[in-house]
Amino acid sequence: MSDHQGTEPQPTPYPSGWEADVVLRDGGTVHIRPIIPADADRLTSFHQRQSAESIYYRYFSARPRLTQKDLVHLTHIDYVDRVAFVALLGDELVGVGRYERWGDRPSAEVAFFIDDAHAQRGLASVFLEYLVAAARERGLATFTASVLPDNSKMLTVFSTAGFEVSRTFADGVIEVSFDLHPTPDAEAARERREATAAAASVRRLFTPTSVAVIGAGSTPGSLGHEVLYNLLAQRFTGTVWAVNERTDVIGGLPAYRTILDIPSDVDLAVIATPAERVADSVELCVRKHVKAVVILTAGFSETGPEGADLEAEVVATARRGGVRVLGPNCLGLVNTDPSVRLHASFAPTAPLPGNVGILAQSGTLGAAIIDRTRRVGLGVSSFVAAGNRADIGASDLMRYWCDEPQTSGVMLYLESFGRIERFVRAARALTATKPVVAVAAGSYLSASPLTKAEAASGLDAGPDAGARLRQRIAGAVFRQTGIIRVGTLHQLLDVGRLLATQGIPQGIGVTVLGNSGGALDLAIGECAAAGLSVVAARRLSWRADADAYAEALDQALTNDGSASVLVVHAPPELRPNPAVNDVILDAAVRHPDKVIAACNFDAADVFGLHRGDLTVPVYEFPEHAARAMGRLAGYWAWTLARATSEGPNEDPIAEATAQGQVEGIESRSELVGRLARALLAKHGPGDLPIGAEDALLEAAGVPISPRVVVDDPDQAAAAADALGYPVAVKGATRDRVLRSEAGGVSLDLHDPSAVEDAAVRLVERFGAGATPLVVQRMIDRGVDVAVTFRRRTGVTTLTVGMGGVFADEDDALLGVLPASTTDLSMLVGATEVGRQLGRVAGTEYLVEVVASLAALMEAAPEVTALVANPIIAGRHGVSLSDVVIELSEPPQEDLAARRLDLDPEG
Repeated sequence: MSDHQGTEPQPTPYPSGWEADVVLRDGGTVHIRPIIPADADRLTSFHQRQSAESIYYRYFSARPRLTQKDLVHLTHIDYVDRVAFVALLGDELVGVGRYERWGDRPSAEVAFFIDDAHAQRGLASVFLEYLVAAARERGLATFTASVLPDNSKMLTVFSTAGFEVSRTFADGVIEVSFDLHPTPDAEAARERREATAAAASVRRLFTPTSVAVIGAGSTPGSLGHEVLYNLLAQRFTGTVWAVNERTDVIGGLPAYRTILDIPSDVDLAVIATPAERVADSVELCVRKHVKAVVILTAGFSETGPEGADLEAEVVATARRGGVRVLGPNCLGLVNTDPSVRLHASFAPTAPLPGNVGILAQSGTLGAAIIDRTRRVGLGVSSFVAAGNRADIGASDLMRYWCDEPQTSGVMLYLESFGRIERFVRAARALTATKPVVAVAAGSYLSASPLTKAEAASGLDAGPDAGARLRQRIAGAVFRQTGIIRVGTLHQLLDVGRLLATQGIPQGIGVTVLGNSGGALDLAIGECAAAGLSVVAARRLSWRADADAYAEALDQALTNDGSASVLVVHAPPELRPNPAVNDVILDAAVRHPDKVIAACNFDAADVFGLHRGDLTVPVYEFPEHAARAMGRLAGYWAWTLARATSEGPNEDPIAEATAQGQVEGIESRSELVGRLARALLAKHGPGDLPIGAEDALLEAAGVPISPRVVVDDPDQAAAAADALGYPVAVKGATRDRVLRSEAGGVSLDLHDPSAVEDAAVRLVERFGAGATPLVVQRMIDRGVDVAVTFRRRTGVTTLTVGMGGVFADEDDALLGVLPASTTDLSMLVGATEVGRQLGRVAGTEYLVEVVASLAALMEAAPEVTALVANPIIAGRHGVSLSDVVIELSEPPQEDLAARRLDLDPEG
């Protein structure tokens, strides 16, 4: 037996982390996974279904059947140099994408083969994403492809992927090649594809042409009865089918034993069966090729682990069959579009048609919100009460509302963000064009935000530590996305009414006018508290008539500084005055560019003044109107600030990536990731030794003041000579208070003897705790800043605040990643640090450093925490004086390509 027999390389194990469910361009789902030998029969069947043209495009020759040798070659891969993915719809293979490496070169040839029946669904783009991610993980740098000139579909896949593609033509074939380094265009293209797919999947829910109610019942009050009744009562424009195995007729409709018995296609299934039968119902929906499913039934994850397992089984079954799921345990959904009129909900009240989309993450509150919208006259375009959000959640719905023409604004009741990264990206895309108003159940918006180290150390100790941090995280999410946060459901409806009827004020200036001095004083104070600027206050006589109001309104609405007008009317004896109401409506007709709200202290219980399609909302008290105006004006100011500060590249991660990519050299993010992995392998988990982080910071483009780590005082003077004077000498301890207050640092040393004396004093005072010593070039005076990043459960946070000895992370302003450059600029500008730097023109330098550190955190999942304190910022620029980087083994990473989460809202 050979002595070296035990050192033979082992085969690469099957990469289970490369499996995923993916949403396609049309909103349907497929399961993506690496090919395995057992796929030979599926591949044979797949090949036999394809047209001669498609086979020729793939193999450049007629190949009516695959030989056994072909099948072995195509299904036996090593997951390194030869990689292939398959797309499965149920048990049927509907596409293959693969790469094969060119010898020892870091390059591979890529190819796709898509089922003719599933063309135009975006499968090739999905395969390209997965193959690129796998190739990067395996160290490849370039893809090539050979494409026939008339295969325009495949050429389009490459040209729209966002990579810099080169083409050459030879021997009748187009040779395509491109580097695999991530580029801003490639990341943007991937996000666009993901957003398009998410919107399409929700569109399947809202725009069916046929609906089947599974578990339709004849007993009033049962879920199956109520949803069937609502579909019929609201005159759904499509076909309604009833499914009930125990009867032949329900509600005048024929009842079918199973959905498979329905003699026509079904777009949407609404399931109201007992929980234990839902999985079987979903399986039948998959076999029927239903496009989407709403599960009203309770008894899933909200009940405990067993229910959670059942819920996961249901969702997995649906996704493998190409079906998206709303629910379970949900109230349902409504689309008031006259061309659809879908009321697939058991909510007892039907909303009025309108232009506001609503998501409620609570069925009970959702029903109450719908009832209240009707009472106050707030029209709704679409409504969803999403229940357990096991599949479709807030991020998907926001993607849908981005381009939904019937919706001009959105209202949210939130109990959870789900994956904060997805929520932030979706919300930012929506608020760029449409206002979003949200009320949040703050204690539950993000799960377990305390890091393990914080929990163990008792940081911010107390029973409410997690709740306080959740509130800070929620505030950061709302601030960075521009979502208008309100405190109560009443305020949600107040803002929603003004938004739906009057739109967004184009400024913060407001005029307040009326005939009640006390009410005007209250309104003026509330306007100021809401962030509005009161440009004028017209106090009318308590006997003011319609003419007086007309004159005051005309003056207010022709004032260019006033974007809004709040009218207070307190008629004598509290009797309604139709003439004053007509004057207000006349003014609204003449000035559609201005926002008008009214407060009528009369006996009429009305929520709006109406004329045709025009409505001026009426509020019970002036403070309600003032707050609503202030919230919408704040959104206007936020959009203006973003528009004026956005640069050509809004993504600091993409910008850092692009800066590092030159002629095939690895990008900055790739270099940072490689160095982080090497440092973890060398030093193990925990804080990096002083000096070890310098290479990582340099790779990220973060300027740290030059420093040298020495072992004893004899080396300190030589290090200072090499650095140049003046210098500082520090002990190795990471305890900043000990360093500064107990003499652990000596500053502004100008010669070798001073350096040596300082080093000796440190060693004498602290002994072994002082070594190694750090000699660092002095930084020009400026503002001390502390910037901290922490990787938490479900979110990475950053804080910016005052640095030095008195830095307090709890008092610093908190943000979340992902954060655009504008987000970071607004974050820094809102801190005391930003206000101080604003006086010495150093803010932009600090923002650049924070953006580079954010890019480092995104590129290196091994970095658990990063504390930069102090960063010295001023006219001279920005330099890090000290930074602590903590490393740990990152969680087992899935392939870096789009995927549906197993627990999207958990």
